[in-house]
Amino acid sequence: MGAAELALQPCDGQLPTNFPNLPFTAAATAAGKVKVFPYLCNVAVAPSARRRGVAKRLVEICEEIAARQWNHERLYLHVGSGNTAAVQLYETRGFEPVPDDKKVPTSAVGKLIMDILAEPNLMYLYKDLRKYS
Repeated sequence: MGAAELALQPCDGQLPTNFPNLPFTAAATAAGKVKVFPYLCNVAVAPSARRRGVAKRLVEICEEIAARQWNHERLYLHVGSGNTAAVQLYETRGFEPVPDDKKVPTSAVGKLIMDILAEPNLMYLYKDLRKYS
């Protein structure tokens, strides 16, 4: 019916990757060298289940996990600006564009990967989760 992925990532505006040698590996994170935040991605709903609130509920559950179980104040995501249904969902849930001053600096490797993998017209959004506290 539907699925969503919730992970911990640096909030640098980069698309998440699975490359093991990047500076935000588990060891770097555990050592406190890299700060990570909840990142929502791959929200998908089967065509037969769309327009029934499934995506909204998936996003709500991820917000609750990030706030209540992981004790984070913000949730981040990327969405294509042309995906009007998703943009509308996130905006009605209170997501807004991440200001440049809220992004953490990006490593040279991270910038290179973003240049290679980036899609045009991606929006980088976040939501303040302090209401769940």
